Amino acid sequence: MLWDTPAFDALLHSFYVSMGTATLSMLLSVVLAFAVEVIKIPGSRMLRTATMSLVLVPIYVQATAWSAGFGDQSWLRWNQVTAAQNPTYAILACIWIQAASWLPLSFLLISIAFRRSLNESFRVAWIDRGLCAAFLGISLRHSMPWLTLAWLLITVLTTNDMVVTNLFRVPTWTETIYQQVQFQKTRTGPLLGMVFYASTIAVITALATFLLAKGTRGESSEPSQHPTCSRKVSLLFSLAAWSVAACFIGLPVLSLVIKAGWHVAQVGDDIERTWRISTVVASLFSASEFRPELQWSLAISGYSTLLALLLAFAGTTIVFSGSTRFLLHRSAAMIALFTFCFALPGPLVNWCIQKSLVDQSGWIGWIGNDTLAPPILALQTRCAPVVFAILWTAAWRWEQRFRPLRSLDGSSWTNHWQAWIRPLTMGVGAAFFVSFANLESYLLVLPPSVTPVSMRMFELLHYGVQNKDAGLALMLILASSLATYGLSRRSRD
Repeated sequence: MLWDTPAFDALLHSFYVSMGTATLSMLLSVVLAFAVEVIKIPGSRMLRTATMSLVLVPIYVQATAWSAGFGDQSWLRWNQVTAAQNPTYAILACIWIQAASWLPLSFLLISIAFRRSLNESFRVAWIDRGLCAAFLGISLRHSMPWLTLAWLLITVLTTNDMVVTNLFRVPTWTETIYQQVQFQKTRTGPLLGMVFYASTIAVITALATFLLAKGTRGESSEPSQHPTCSRKVSLLFSLAAWSVAACFIGLPVLSLVIKAGWHVAQVGDDIERTWRISTVVASLFSASEFRPELQWSLAISGYSTLLALLLAFAGTTIVFSGSTRFLLHRSAAMIALFTFCFALPGPLVNWCIQKSLVDQSGWIGWIGNDTLAPPILALQTRCAPVVFAILWTAAWRWEQRFRPLRSLDGSSWTNHWQAWIRPLTMGVGAAFFVSFANLESYLLVLPPSVTPVSMRMFELLHYGVQNKDAGLALMLILASSLATYGLSRRSRD
């Protein structure tokens, strides 16, 4: 069993998976963002749209997509058991799938950083010293805080995930705690270790926010005249960027489409394997079989979003309602608190909720065993920090821009409620999809009769991806893509 894995071995596995995933995802994102935002290769808008369309896709959908193409009963006939029998192969499989899952998110952050670094100094340096010197000396240097944020975020998300590591039986620290809580074999060492890990991440994030916000300068804007690079360089980066997109964006979707239409029939002594468009259509319509699971997911996500919005709004109000003299100090403290909650692994949160709600008697036990309160509370460690980050960023930028005018008319930031409609909309959308996509945060505290779609797909992954599973995954990708498009349009309006 994985629950008795030595703490040091689990730490090494977590280090390999998280560092490998963050590094690979960052390298791929830098290539894509450089080609799209700096070089502006032909088709850059299409490439940006294709990559961003998967930013809200849950990791269990990504795992389903890669299992559909390379797992048991797949169209390439590669078996997960092979990876599970080889620890190195299993770690590499986890790194590959998780890097593909977090690639759109890291691309979003890095593309924003590169876009804001294309100022007049960058244009002059490009003309005088060339593209390489301008990028290394101006763009990359100005983008380093965003690169650090993206790398740290991907590291935390990978460390806390246990969907892919459970699929390939990789005993990371989160997976070990999950097994210990599940079989009631908890040990003090891993629990305290993850608390120390979350505290370290919180302190680093708070210090980084304090230093960056203290030295905030005016945002750079993209120049109207963008220098052009040579045709050879443009062709080279076009090939690299489209190759990355084809491998990490197109291949998972293609695997689901092929699996959704895969038809296997025995003709005499032979097994006939064909692909039919009618089977794809039938697989898409078969997603209606998961209606109860979808309803549970929508209910949990809706309630979690409302509570996260209240918590994040309360935190933002505490930060910005007091004196402006200690505004940065309050921001750093509140960011540290939300970051600590975000960095805590889901199984540890589940263990705390079990001790305080599920294992109790009386009306507290009724709340813990017969209501949706445990998963909703557990999801606040993921949803509330995301909403708070969006609201705090909007409030901080608004405060820096309108503080002199607000001091003249004597109004508070809550009087200008029209300015918060857009960030609130983005926060609600992000929190809803974080709740819908998350599984590890509440897997161990779900009531016995509640099975959300994330739980169902997690169970089905261990038995091989079937046609209807691929159809459901395609429908979730379509819904996530439409939501991403809606949020991006809302942010531009």
